[in-house]
Amino acid sequence: MTRDGASPDGTAALDTPQTTASSIQLPIAYRMAAAITLCTFLSLALLVSINANQQYQLLNRQVESFAGTIVRQLAAAAQEPLFTDDHLSLRLTVTNLTEQNDIKGVALYDEKGSLLMQEGQTSGGRLTEQLRQALAQPGPEDQLYRFHWLNEQNSELSAFIAPIRFKGVTGGYVEVAFNRIELFGIIRNSLTSTLVVALILSALSTLLAVVMGKRLTSPINTLIDATAQAMGRRSKERPKGDEIAYLIEDVNEMGQAMVEKSQIEQVFSRFVSPTIAAQMIESLDAVALTNKRVEATVLFADIVGFTSMSEQMDPAQVAELLNEYYGYFYKLGKYYYGTVDKFIGDAAMVIFGVPDEDPDHRVHAIAYAVGLQRLIEELNIERKARNKPSIHIRIGINCGTMQAGLLGTSERMEYTVVGDSVNLASRLCGEAGADQIVIPADIYQHQSTRDRVQAQIHKSIRIRGKTDPVDTYLVTGILGSQRQAISALIDDLMTGGGRRDD
Repeated sequence: MTRDGASPDGTAALDTPQTTASSIQLPIAYRMAAAITLCTFLSLALLVSINANQQYQLLNRQVESFAGTIVRQLAAAAQEPLFTDDHLSLRLTVTNLTEQNDIKGVALYDEKGSLLMQEGQTSGGRLTEQLRQALAQPGPEDQLYRFHWLNEQNSELSAFIAPIRFKGVTGGYVEVAFNRIELFGIIRNSLTSTLVVALILSALSTLLAVVMGKRLTSPINTLIDATAQAMGRRSKERPKGDEIAYLIEDVNEMGQAMVEKSQIEQVFSRFVSPTIAAQMIESLDAVALTNKRVEATVLFADIVGFTSMSEQMDPAQVAELLNEYYGYFYKLGKYYYGTVDKFIGDAAMVIFGVPDEDPDHRVHAIAYAVGLQRLIEELNIERKARNKPSIHIRIGINCGTMQAGLLGTSERMEYTVVGDSVNLASRLCGEAGADQIVIPADIYQHQSTRDRVQAQIHKSIRIRGKTDPVDTYLVTGILGSQRQAISALIDDLMTGGGRRDD
């Protein structure tokens, strides 16, 4: 069985990637869970980032407002002591301010930016040059200066510096230092809480996605199990992987198997009826059609005087003659729901009502016989024109209960019907003369045939093994619509519409 893009007969298969064990990875449920989890996590991370940025901007404005207020208040408080050189008051003011938890240090600078005093963690004069450069830039009188640096513990500190002015004269500068990490700790705590919530939501979405994925893939798994059973595999052998890929692979295999089965059935139907071929193909591993008792009609037909005729012909001509007439037997059978059971030399056995049920199997068998006789008459006209001897057939028909099914050995079997009713049909064929159709009285008198068949009493014959003789009739024609149908059918066969290709 091929696995590429096309089947042997040219039928295109589904174009699928190579679904080998190495390329198939995770089931759809898990891949869906991973995708949903990733999308959820990225969405939450984006929301957290946006929220953190907004909080940072808001808190930064609040911190600057708070620090600006503190440093300006300190500048106002230090105004009088600075201009009056009251260093004790300045020291007390600086010391009292550093006792607040949010303030890490306070420093005072003179009007030139040189450090006068400091308390706590301050720049310690390291910002003097930066301060002088900032002072050189024009700005408003209440200009607030901001600087950042790292202390000895590598903590980032922010210094806010405001001028100390009195009547337009700048007497110095005051510096207040804050720890940025502590000021922005609320953002860190909020971010941590948000990340925890995001992780919890991601885990819940993963669990939900796995459950939903399994529910969504349940119909696919059912189809995989169905295709596995159709291909003779057990459901529990279903591989764990990409369900869609495995389903497409199984559908391709099943489609290929159906193509091969159809090809085998077409070949097989040349030897048995299409119905029997289909039933036998259904169980190739163990061919066994149930033998059953059926009511059917059996027809035997053979060529009168065939033995003496074949003695005057070479084997190739005999085979050609038989094949031609076998073809007519088969084609007529298609029109009247008959199945050619077998060819026995110059004779043919045709069954009606089995394997396909047919409530009118008696009428169809008689119509088949009448049509065959009429066709032979037309063919004889052609044979006579070509100086060939005429062909005459005799037909015996019987209906009754018989056994239908496969007979033979495990090495060779054939579908057929057997029983006393079959034997009687063969015997009636032997009692018929050239161009005669012999049927028993019970067929002629049956309600399905009584008003549709023309016949005349023939004779009573004794059959070995039977106490009572069998009354027989000679069929002389068919009545009703079947007569016109036979004429149209013969015209079709003679003009080539249903005629055998030589």
